[in-house]
Amino acid sequence: LCLIRPESDIVTVSRPGWHGGIFASPTGEIFGSGDLAYRLSSVASFEDPTKLGEIAGWKKATQSALACSNGDFLCVGLLSGFAGPLVNLLEEQTSPILNFAGTTSRGKSTAQRLGASVWGSPIRGAALVKFNVTPNAVEAIAERASGTLLAIDEGGQSGLDGKAYQKAVFDLAEGVGKRRLTAAATERKVRRWSTCITISEEIGFADKVKRDGRNA
Repeated sequence: LCLIRPESDIVTVSRPGWHGGIFASPTGEIFGSGDLAYRLSSVASFEDPTKLGEIAGWKKATQSALACSNGDFLCVGLLSGFAGPLVNLLEEQTSPILNFAGTTSRGKSTAQRLGASVWGSPIRGAALVKFNVTPNAVEAIAERASGTLLAIDEGGQSGLDGKAYQKAVFDLAEGVGKRRLTAAATERKVRRWSTCITISEEIGFADKVKRDGRNA
């Protein structure tokens, strides 16, 4: 016997993360139970939610990474993938941001991929994104990462000057998008997120802001 709930009993949530005692994964799985059934909006899920590999292989690869000479740093990247659900569950008002800065081939992107692998394929994107997008797109990406992880690789590609970059970082930490109007002059729904964020780049954002003559 297959019990099919009517649409009126299904709650569609607009972003991943905690919703009361329910957790919505960005790949579409719902954890927890209640009187109503939940589902994640299709526009809020990963663009590529395909599952790859298995937990045993992930553990083996992760252990190998943590045992290498750069394991302490890579561990920070891995743990960032587990921080977002706690930030979201505790209803923290500010999303923590970890800035991985330094020259190339130091393991910055690898650390981010370890964190992203907690939630999806780090090769095809999912939790790992680039910063060469518009501010509006950043808000949409951040909301889609709520309760999980937003890993921004190569932050230097943003093309923003020190002032604009500083504002972008503050906006990401605050977890609230801009208020905007539709063509009909009605207010759009404000995007919101609460998660852990990592940004990798060759020049740290504090140094970038100072370089442009601003107070970091």
